[in-house]
Amino acid sequence: MAIVRKEIIQMRESVAKIVSLLSRTSVKVSMSGTRAYVENDMEGKPVRVNIPALPDDASDLAIMAVRGFVDHEVAHILFTDFKTRCSIPTALEPMWNSVEDIFIERKMSQVFTGSRSNLSKVRHHLLETVFDNAYKKAVDSGMKGVELFNRILAVPALRAMAGQTEFADWMGDKWDRIDILKTRIEDARIPKKLTLTESTSDCIEVARVLLSLIIDETQKEQEREEEDKPEESEGKVKSPDLPKTQSKDEGEDESGDDQPSEAKDDEKPEESIEIEVDAGSADEEGEDDGGKDEENDEIEVSGSSDGKSEESDEEDQGRSKSDSTATDTDMGFDFDLKDLDELEGIDDKVEPLSIEDALEEALSDAIDDSMSSYRPLTDQFDIYDVVENIGKQAAQVQIHEYFGENKEGAERYRKYFDDLFVNGERAFNRRIETHLGDTSKNMAKQLERVVRSQNKSQWLGGQKKGRIHGASLFKLKTGDVRVFRTKEEHRSREAAVQIVVDFSGSMHSGDRIGTSLRSAYVMAEALGRCGIACRVVGFTSLFDLDVRGFERYLMSKKIKPGTLSFSRLEPLLLPILKDWDDKANTKLVKKRFGALAGNFPLANNADGECILRFIPSLMSRPESLKMMVVLSDGEPCARGRGMAEHLRAVTRFIEQKTDIKLLGIGIQTDSVKRFYSKHAVVNDLSELPAVVCGKIRELVA
Repeated sequence: MAIVRKEIIQMRESVAKIVSLLSRTSVKVSMSGTRAYVENDMEGKPVRVNIPALPDDASDLAIMAVRGFVDHEVAHILFTDFKTRCSIPTALEPMWNSVEDIFIERKMSQVFTGSRSNLSKVRHHLLETVFDNAYKKAVDSGMKGVELFNRILAVPALRAMAGQTEFADWMGDKWDRIDILKTRIEDARIPKKLTLTESTSDCIEVARVLLSLIIDETQKEQEREEEDKPEESEGKVKSPDLPKTQSKDEGEDESGDDQPSEAKDDEKPEESIEIEVDAGSADEEGEDDGGKDEENDEIEVSGSSDGKSEESDEEDQGRSKSDSTATDTDMGFDFDLKDLDELEGIDDKVEPLSIEDALEEALSDAIDDSMSSYRPLTDQFDIYDVVENIGKQAAQVQIHEYFGENKEGAERYRKYFDDLFVNGERAFNRRIETHLGDTSKNMAKQLERVVRSQNKSQWLGGQKKGRIHGASLFKLKTGDVRVFRTKEEHRSREAAVQIVVDFSGSMHSGDRIGTSLRSAYVMAEALGRCGIACRVVGFTSLFDLDVRGFERYLMSKKIKPGTLSFSRLEPLLLPILKDWDDKANTKLVKKRFGALAGNFPLANNADGECILRFIPSLMSRPESLKMMVVLSDGEPCARGRGMAEHLRAVTRFIEQKTDIKLLGIGIQTDSVKRFYSKHAVVNDLSELPAVVCGKIRELVA
């Protein structure tokens, strides 16, 4: 049985507001597909944060992962320099991302202390599930050393070195599997650098040093493996003293293979963030030549003395770019992006399991347990706005790849919806107002009687003040002064009513849409006369999908058609005809009603999901009595699956888990009885006052 969790409804409603509030931007938020990511424009500016679409019954683990992802991506928006990030060579990008994630989460925790708990919980969960499983599989397959670091341990190891306790505890018994690389990383003072990064530029430089070190260590590891292998045919062992013919750029000191960190630590200047490879090659050549040339002189001095003279310090800081590309201080870094050009041709791409990948896997695992539940593919293209804005938004949606990028169709849609609104007042007079008569006034009177019937009053005796109660005067003889009475009045509760109109294609039959709109308008006007807050909204789908464009979209988002079962594929169209503060008899509201009463395109209907989208607006009202009245022919129908069962789950959720009074009114059909426990049928507008007022009396009794 499908269920709906209140926490999921709240998250869907609040996540966009949270991202906007924390990031202080108007970046869009969508819940779509199975991947979590930030989408950037051509200049690298974030334009959208995407969270995987959650089913209605998603687990607490899925909710926790989403919260952690939101904090993580907001941190990217706040602290990542996306323009600088666009200049990163492809080979460096994965390693930069690992370093950048440490930087942005540290800054996020400093600015928003509440995010610390979210991020910590997510780290524990990812380690216990994703990283644990990946590590065990890697070790079982015989992976070790640099390869193990590159594929699995890079993120946990670097975060542990940066002081994140969750990762430090997890890495406790795993360091020995990457001990040589760990030593080299520590000798390069990377752990300190990770705690000093203050910008994306800093993170790029740390990542560059890391990648250079990893590539170098990979080569050394391969050399050690070759040296340890016996000669296959002769059984001979390679002599460690055999001379090498490697060039300066390709070779390394043989002694550095066994003790790579110690050999280089003495040779590099203390201030330098640049490590090892160039300095080691230069020293090796200097030793072979038996002397020093001018290029290597400063390295020899710093490596051969206990302290540094002022001259050598100045020389170190003034080294040419060929010897060093960056220096660091206790406060930060200094580097030039042009120094990264050398990495463009590197084939050894280091791509460790990232936090984003781990989050995606954790979310997928949590969601897989709920795949039988209703789950829309995306809400990115849904339109939930006042009628006059539909044309503009529909045009923006139509040019997206999801719909085949139909620019001509987009302009047609814009003009079509705009014309409907412009001519809305005339359509209102023809299709609605001429049919109303005195129905609104009659309904207002009946509603007033319903409201007054809820007002009750009673006299309470035995009071010490108020009006004298003659029947209690005898008490004075005994010294009891409680001979007064007071009148207590119980006023009817303040109410808010949301009217929901079904704009599905089946509502064309028998002019059901006309009856629905007239009924909705009459109710809105009558409720307004009684001083009751009212809102009128509708639901349908925007337009059919371009199937080929839709499949291309799925593939671009790494979603293979058929591998995941989504419940709703079409975009929703949720027009607002009258908002809470609008008056029903204004020109604007009449134009909105008229636009939808004209030739408005009635398409498909995912009733349950649409009704859920309207709940937060009603729940946020201050009135103690909240009602939702749905005017429909009762049968959901849209491209997808599970629509009818989902509508039943939604109505059960509203009736059992909220304080909303729900009423389904079938327009010329009794099919609503299959979905709404409180229901009625209206075949003609003249029946509306008696039917609706009678049901409202039952609900508020």
